[in-house]
Amino acid sequence: MEKIIDQITQIVNKVVGETEAIVYDISYKKEGSQKVLRVLLDKQNGISMDDCATVNKKTGEILENEELIDEPYIIEVNSAGLDRPLNNRVHYEMAIGKDVEIKLFAPIEGRKTFIGKLLGLTDTYIIVEDDKGVSFKLEFEKISKAKLYFK
Repeated sequence: MEKIIDQITQIVNKVVGETEAIVYDISYKKEGSQKVLRVLLDKQNGISMDDCATVNKKTGEILENEELIDEPYIIEVNSAGLDRPLNNRVHYEMAIGKDVEIKLFAPIEGRKTFIGKLLGLTDTYIIVEDDKGVSFKLEFEKISKAKLYFK
């Protein structure tokens, strides 16, 4: 499965490279009774429906010609969105200085959810400052879900 994701990522990056967009995230997984290839895009001035349609069409054509996926699947190409998930280090780096919502597996200081400005990160934790000016070090391994927070 990892090999297929790598090959799909190379194809999508090539297609997206023809536009001003960047690939924010790619996933390929079973949802309900079908497989879904989901591509999230980002661009300086926002992603348009035309951007999504173009990437969807070109990616679908290449994948069909390459016969990379040998089972039925659906391609979804979307904007990463205002409340985009933070799934890896690059996503966190892009979010420094922005508002985030962090959910933890277990509470710290009686809280499982932290909303505030992402001040920075290290290899093992992020620093989030809440609206009262209190900073919290939250270890990556304790984070269950993270996303940009849109007020």
